[in-house]
Amino acid sequence: MLILGFVTFSYLLETYLDIRQHNNYKVKVLPEKIKKYNIITQEEFAKSQAYGLDKSNFGFFHDFFDFVQNILVLVCGVLPYLWGVSAVPLRKFGYEDSEVLHSCVFVVLLILLSSIISMPFELYSTFVIEERHGFNKQTLGLYFKDKVKSFLLFIVIGLPILSAVLLLIKMGGPHFWFYLWLFLIAVTLIMVTIYPTLIAPIFNKFEPLPEGDLRDKIYALSKRVDFPTLRSSTHVDGSKRSGHSNAYNHMDFFKNKRIVLYDTLINQVDTPGIVAVLAHELGHFKMSHTYKNLVLTQLYMLVFLFLFSQSLFNVDLYRSFGFSTEPALIGLTLFSYIYGPVDHVFSFLMHMLSRHFEYQADEYAVKLGYDLTEPLAKLSTSNKSSVLIDPLYSAYHHTHPTLLERIDNIAVLKKKYQN
Repeated sequence: MLILGFVTFSYLLETYLDIRQHNNYKVKVLPEKIKKYNIITQEEFAKSQAYGLDKSNFGFFHDFFDFVQNILVLVCGVLPYLWGVSAVPLRKFGYEDSEVLHSCVFVVLLILLSSIISMPFELYSTFVIEERHGFNKQTLGLYFKDKVKSFLLFIVIGLPILSAVLLLIKMGGPHFWFYLWLFLIAVTLIMVTIYPTLIAPIFNKFEPLPEGDLRDKIYALSKRVDFPTLRSSTHVDGSKRSGHSNAYNHMDFFKNKRIVLYDTLINQVDTPGIVAVLAHELGHFKMSHTYKNLVLTQLYMLVFLFLFSQSLFNVDLYRSFGFSTEPALIGLTLFSYIYGPVDHVFSFLMHMLSRHFEYQADEYAVKLGYDLTEPLAKLSTSNKSSVLIDPLYSAYHHTHPTLLERIDNIAVLKKKYQN
């Protein structure tokens, strides 16, 4: 009952916040408090409001569906039923006593079922809402190709990792939680290292940035801030899926680094603006934000695993959810439900920290002499992001300060560093 209560409370809280933001999307005329910034026209404002309103209307329906689905899963014994079904093929081949294989079949079945249920929502979001507002660039064939690739990657990478996790839980003794934590740290470091060269190219085409003014300025900035052993600056064909834009610098844990620009960003923002955005991104590197986030996340994982170890052999927990046995994977799943309130609090605190890091990275760029105001406004307009954001909604959901908050802060920083 406590879990049902928390699921219901979370849904009502998030719906309340969504309604607050939904009311902002209904504003038709560009407010005077935003006009003074001179960053968006009435026409651009109307387009961003229409886009936000469409996504918000769809979001209410989707969130309600997810809420009902979660309640039904908990109340109707869906998980015990799927666990039983996943044993059927194993029984035919004489592997019904293998908990690891049973767990793998269960997870595959759960992923396939979840994909089928979520697919109509994804298709509508992509091929109706995003298409209507000029962002969708992918074909139906590419959508399903991505689905197949993601599933195969899970089979090749995810299932071996899951099997190792379950074996560590079973064979690690009373301190399995610590050994499992060390293993997951190693997996994280390996995945971060291989992602840009082995995984990301499966979905997108990465090409070296052609010679010219933009590449020269990026290399000059990297040298100026001592971005170590810059391997390459590349652009990725993000436009084959979406008109949204982005840029990032990849922080692996060795000497080689790389800067990646979406081709949509290159088309939407001029060279000085792109370099200013990258100065902000390199600010994250210089202040070790990625590493700090990693450390905090791993410490949080350590606490989670320790508490999970205390509930792993709680027979009453399994019985209360309709399970007659105590598989480790199911114990982990059930404990995640119980741990939900703590997870929400941690997520909220990490969002607060993330916004603080964004302000720090903005300050770093301004100290270097870059003005982020125009490129941030241009990116917001190109992506039809709303400039009218409810503060409570933003505090709960957003990892970045709002555009207006950043512009106000940048104005203060410019007076501080550039006078």
